[in-house]
Amino acid sequence: MRMMMLLSGSLIAAGCNSEPEVSLENASVEEVTNEVAAATGGGEVMLQPGQWQTKVTIEDISIPGMPASAAAQMKGFFAEQRNTAVNYCLTAEEAKRPGGKVFTGEETKNCRYDRFTMSGGKVEAVMRCEGEGSATMTMTMSGSYKPDSSTTRSEMEITGGREGSMRIKALTEARRTGNDTEAS
Repeated sequence: MRMMMLLSGSLIAAGCNSEPEVSLENASVEEVTNEVAAATGGGEVMLQPGQWQTKVTIEDISIPGMPASAAAQMKGFFAEQRNTAVNYCLTAEEAKRPGGKVFTGEETKNCRYDRFTMSGGKVEAVMRCEGEGSATMTMTMSGSYKPDSSTTRSEMEITGGREGSMRIKALTEARRTGNDTEAS
């Protein structure tokens, strides 16, 4: 779930202007953030400060090879989390250079973009994250963005974890919900 919010945060970081163009391969989250900031003028506020909400809707889960009872339990857990929303305050300083911590509550140390492209209000990316042990998560996403919102569809494939492989399709919607006294 945090990975989906991280990626939506990267999308939101791309927002605010449909003119900039960024195209990177094999780039860290920080490199993408820096390139997006440079493409939008660096000093501009990239997001509207204030109260924001990110909602992740799990649309499909596939768990090949997992025993039916365990797969049903895992699907039940995700069904309970199907429409998870996170509310947070984005300060004016964070709005200038939002990073992974703004949207997930933690830094993203083990993730890299295989590909990140932003142009004309659209964004596409492939991100790979190394987890504990031999687990790897690859997320492919595409979506659109505006200064105060974004919508993305993503597909995560998790391999090598103790649960085996898993594929999750999700819709992530982020929007500014209002002013926040901490944001100014």
